[in-house]
Amino acid sequence: MDTMTEHEAMRTEAVVPIAYHQFFITEEGEAPTGLPATTNGLADLANPNAVVVRTGIHTGPVAVILEARADPPHTDWAWDEIVEVSVTVESGALYVSALMADVDPQPPPLTPTGHCTYRIRIHARGRDLDIDATTDTILETYLLQAWPDDVTPTDILKQTDRYGQMLRGTSLHRETHPEIDARQSSAEENRLKLLRDTLLRQARGE
Repeated sequence: MDTMTEHEAMRTEAVVPIAYHQFFITEEGEAPTGLPATTNGLADLANPNAVVVRTGIHTGPVAVILEARADPPHTDWAWDEIVEVSVTVESGALYVSALMADVDPQPPPLTPTGHCTYRIRIHARGRDLDIDATTDTILETYLLQAWPDDVTPTDILKQTDRYGQMLRGTSLHRETHPEIDARQSSAEENRLKLLRDTLLRQARGE
C-alpha cells in the first residue's frame, strides 16, 4: 500500500444501506456494543473503536464519501452538520458498516495507515429532506475524513439541521443556539417520541 504524504488524501465513495436511522464506523468484523444516547445529534462513540452516525431517513441508501488523510483538512462549512470524534484503532483499519446489510462493494478502510488513534470529522447534508422515510432514493450525503491524531474530546463544529435539533432535544438547542426558534409543533414532538422509542427498543434488543 502506498504511504500518504503530507496534504495527500485517499478518497472513495460508497452507498450505505441504512436501517433504524444509523450506520457505523467500526473495525472489520466488529459492531457497536450498544446504541449510545446522542449528545450532538450526528455522531457518537459507541465504544473506543466504534462510531454511530445518525441519519434522517429510517431505511434506505445514503451516499458516503470516505477520505483517509495524512493530516487535518481545511473545514468545509458548506455542510449542514459537522462533528469530530477520536477513535483508537486496534486492528489498524476502520470501515463503514451497516446494521442490517453489508456495504457492497465494501470501500477501502478509512484509516489505512495502521494501529493508532485517529481523528474523524463527520459531515452530513440532506437529513431534513424526508425525515423518518423509507426510500430507495439517495437523499443524504455524508463525508468522513480521518487522520492520525492524539485523543481529544468530541468537537461540535456546526449544527444547523432540524433533525439534529430533534435528536438533541429542544431545551439543549435553546441553550446552545438561542437564535434558533426551538419550538416544535405537536406533530414533530410526536414523531420525535416515536423515533426515540424505536431507538430504545433496538438498544434493548426488542
